[in-house]
Amino acid sequence: FGALAKTVSPLLTFGLSVYHLQQELDGGAKHSHWNGALGALFTVSPGLGIAYVLSNPIKANNDVPEPLRPIMQQSLGLHWLIEDLMRVTFDVTRWEKYNADKKAILQSGFEIRLAEFAVGRLGLEIDDIRKRNAGTLGFGFMGPRLKANYSFYKPLTEMGRAMHSVDLQLPF
Repeated sequence: FGALAKTVSPLLTFGLSVYHLQQELDGGAKHSHWNGALGALFTVSPGLGIAYVLSNPIKANNDVPEPLRPIMQQSLGLHWLIEDLMRVTFDVTRWEKYNADKKAILQSGFEIRLAEFAVGRLGLEIDDIRKRNAGTLGFGFMGPRLKANYSFYKPLTEMGRAMHSVDLQLPF
C-alpha cells in the first residue's frame, strides 16, 4: 500500500510501511487483513548502517484461518557501502511463532555500480525455518529522482517456483 520514512537526525531514520492483504480460498471464502512494518536505521558511519525491523505487528482477525495469518517477524540488518562503488548487506530474521527452536533466516546481498545510473545485484538466502535456500539476481536504474528495480528469485534446494519482482520509486 505504501511506505514512509523520516530522518530525525543525521544518525537515525525511522520508517513505516502498510499493506492490505486480500486472500480468496477455493470455495469462495475471502479474508482481508491490514498490517505493515516498523523500522529504524542507525547510521554508524557514512558507509555503515544497522537496521531493526518489526514486520506484521498487528494480530490478524480470528476469522482468518491460522495458516493464512501473517507471522510477526523481527529482523536485524547491516549494510556497508564501499565508496560509491558497491554495497554489501547482511540480514537475520526470526519468526516469533511456529519457531520453537528460535531458528533464523539469513540473507546476504552484494550490489555493484555498473554505470552512472545502473547497478547489478546478487543475493543468497538460507532459510533454516522452512529448510529452503534461494538465490537472487537483479539490476536497477538509479536515476536522480526515478528509481526502477528488477529482481529474480529462485529456490536452490527444491523445485520451487521462481519469482520476478519489479518496483518503482519516485520521491515527492
